[in-house]
Amino acid sequence: MKELILAITLLIVSYSTFSKERVLTADYRNRPPQMVVENSSFTGPLKDILEEASAKMGYRVEWRFAPFKRSSRDLEYGLVDIVPRYFWTEERAKFTNYLGPIGFQEQMMNFVVLKQNKDIIQSYDDLYKYPVGVKRGTSYFKKFNEDDKIEKVETTDDDQIVKMLRGKRFKVAIIIDGKAFEYAAKKANFSDWVYAPYSFVKRFPNYYGMSKKSPRASIYKELNTMLKNMSVSGRITEIYNKHGVTPPVPVDSQLVRSEDFN
Repeated sequence: MKELILAITLLIVSYSTFSKERVLTADYRNRPPQMVVENSSFTGPLKDILEEASAKMGYRVEWRFAPFKRSSRDLEYGLVDIVPRYFWTEERAKFTNYLGPIGFQEQMMNFVVLKQNKDIIQSYDDLYKYPVGVKRGTSYFKKFNEDDKIEKVETTDDDQIVKMLRGKRFKVAIIIDGKAFEYAAKKANFSDWVYAPYSFVKRFPNYYGMSKKSPRASIYKELNTMLKNMSVSGRITEIYNKHGVTPPVPVDSQLVRSEDFN
């Protein structure tokens, strides 16, 4: 009887250990159309891509909703394994293994203003005249990121940008994800805004960030190869198309660094 109990105990311990080793923790935030959060439900191509690549290795992904600042902090300390849509910076590279890129995307950096101020931002230099709303912890483009002559007012998310722009806490805000901002504005029934004439086009690689301190950091190379193969085979394009989202341009998995990717 003792032997049977011992065998069952060992089996339970082994199963628990195996299950724990086969789970990847990943964070999610609302960044439509690539990541969508509605009523505690997570959808979008970046979720499907990571789940498919992980499943091929025998892993499942356990998702958690978290604001980006928390995700970046937890990635640094190994409290979360993977964060999707994670831009490359020198500082982040100290604690991050970059998965991908799964492709390159061009993204318009827009500036939003109230309709009554529609012509106040005609060029980059006009940004020196007004406080500019930014998301805390977000990297935009090199010149703007490093320009300490621009007064930057930090916000936590698109909802707060909408609230503070409507409340005239600042006259202009930089928007890295137009659809996410538009979704927040629609949700708040806020239509008294327009995009300013000046904008900046940023071409960037789309990475997943994986913590160097992750208990599962040893699978980084294999997971990276899986994602590379999905890009080369066209599978990533198929997943984006399934969601009705414009796919990134396929690339290999070599880490690409450029001042515009920060």
